[in-house]
Amino acid sequence: MRNIKLWVAVVLFAIIAVGGWFGYKQYTADKAAKEAAAREASVPIQTVKVAYQTDEKTTEALLALGKESGIFTKNRIETKSVTNASNISAFLKTGEADVQITSAATVTLGYLNDQDSVWLDKLTDYPVSFGFVGRSGDKTTFKNAGVSKLGTSPQAYAEVTAPSLGIANKLNFVVAANGAPQMAMLESGKLDFVITNVYSDTLQKTIKDKGFQTLSPKDVFSTKKVPTGIFTIQKQLDTNSDALARFVKAMNEVSNYAVANQSQFKSVLQKADDSISDDMAQKVVDAFVAAKASSYKPVSSDLNDLVNVLKGWSPKNPDRDLSKFIVDKYVK
Repeated sequence: MRNIKLWVAVVLFAIIAVGGWFGYKQYTADKAAKEAAAREASVPIQTVKVAYQTDEKTTEALLALGKESGIFTKNRIETKSVTNASNISAFLKTGEADVQITSAATVTLGYLNDQDSVWLDKLTDYPVSFGFVGRSGDKTTFKNAGVSKLGTSPQAYAEVTAPSLGIANKLNFVVAANGAPQMAMLESGKLDFVITNVYSDTLQKTIKDKGFQTLSPKDVFSTKKVPTGIFTIQKQLDTNSDALARFVKAMNEVSNYAVANQSQFKSVLQKADDSISDDMAQKVVDAFVAAKASSYKPVSSDLNDLVNVLKGWSPKNPDRDLSKFIVDKYVK
């Protein structure tokens, strides 16, 4: 009996000792975490100037969501939007912007023309809003594609995706303003198709009324990649590295948060674009979820389809090493 009591006492002592050790370990871990959080909270908030095109309401909504969710504050940044209808890369050169969120198409073209562009982060595998709108008829006969300006992203999208859409003809690009002018030329037969922002209530009504055929961004880019992401220039890497690292980390957290909190993301999107209907806002949210990159780390193979097309545009340095274009150290 005495031996049993002794054995029980030993076991109880061991349990208490082990429990105390784990408790102390948890205490020290909690203390370290609190100290790290306190140190991080003492870091001054840095402003990151973000350039994007005026009509990129998804980007605008993501930035607003980063603020509303507290993710930007947690990462000790705030953002200032710098928008324009086109040529947002110019803002990086003048210092008016630190980064740009855009498609890889024109930025990669700039790199192949010996610009010092740098790709920091991949946000989506393809443009969230750009789908196919075509006149009625057999797509295999199509050749006239509408673009608002030659040498821009929609032209690259059309050239990259046309073969997989069943369009085998060499494309002839016709310049026409986005929206109603392009739709009128589709109706008259002067255009066969456009790759354009399909998430517009006005455009969707026109598509329905005119009997145009359409494909979602997911369908257009089902076998091709033209990623979007965060881009900058070497000068910013040299002078603003810490803020860029924090911004990349924060934007990846925002993207994950948007997928996990789609109702909130939709609400923020509707604030960014008060003309969008509830149904269309949901379609944009669904499109973002479908397009969101499974890995935020940029890789050169994501640009293969795009580079093959851009080489046909006669850039100065078509075989430039893409490894120098990619700086992935900020993506964890």
